[in-house]
Amino acid sequence: MNNDEKILKMLESIQNQLHEHTKILNQHSHLLDEHTRRFDKIEIRQSEANSRLDEHTQILRALEHASSVHKADIDNLTHAVARIEGDVKEIRNYQNRQGKILDRLAVRSIEQEADIHALRSIVK
Repeated sequence: MNNDEKILKMLESIQNQLHEHTKILNQHSHLLDEHTRRFDKIEIRQSEANSRLDEHTQILRALEHASSVHKADIDNLTHAVARIEGDVKEIRNYQNRQGKILDRLAVRSIEQEADIHALRSIVK
C-alpha cells in the first residue's frame, strides 16, 4: 500500500469518525432541544404559579384589611353597648327612685283621704 492509499484510508477513517461524532452531536442537540422545551414548560408553570401567588397575596391583604375594619367596628360596638348598659342602669335606678316616690305619695294620699274622711265625719 502506498502513501496515497494510506492517506485515503486515514481520511476515510477520519470521515467515518466525523460522521459518528456528527450523529452523536445531533443526538445531543436533540436531547438539548427536548430539555429546553421541558424547561420552557417549567418556566411557564412557574410563572403561572407566581401569578396565582401574587393573586393570593392580594386576597390575603384584602382579608387582613377587612379583618382590621371589622375589629374596629366590633370595638366601636362594644363601647356603644357599654354606654347603653350604663344608660339602662341609670334609667332603672331613676325608675326605682320614682317608684319609691310614688309609693310614698300613695301612702300620703291614703293618709290624707283618711284625714279628710275623719274631718268630714267631725264636721257632719
